[in-house]
Amino acid sequence: MPKKTCRYCGIVPINHECPVSKKNRNYNDSKREDKEIYWDKKWKKLREEVLEYQKNICLWSLYVDGTITEANQVHHIVTLADDRTLAYDIDNVSGLSKDAHDHIHKLYKINKTNTILLIKECLRLWNNNKGIKLAGTLKHKLNS
Repeated sequence: MPKKTCRYCGIVPINHECPVSKKNRNYNDSKREDKEIYWDKKWKKLREEVLEYQKNICLWSLYVDGTITEANQVHHIVTLADDRTLAYDIDNVSGLSKDAHDHIHKLYKINKTNTILLIKECLRLWNNNKGIKLAGTLKHKLNS
């Protein structure tokens, strides 16, 4: 059978439909109500600033999981669905790894308020120059 290269899955059969690529289509979906924010130069600049300020470290992974993981996404702590006025507020965003970002959105469905407080605590620790000294110190709050 003929093969092709999938940028996510590697060498695959020619009729392969990539599950990762399908997931990523939602971000670019023209039907998203908030797409204009994510394509705005102001958002792209804020995103770069946040990742640079956090040294591309996922704060959730650092302070909750106790691991150093690359942040490759920027998360709105208070979601755009809840308050679009916070779209470009630097105090409402945090750099996260994809795994942490997905995990946080699952936690939002269980206890959004506590999850938001935990993310804000991660930011507070980072902003107070605690860096990696306190890695994993918030893990106990995850189960509270």
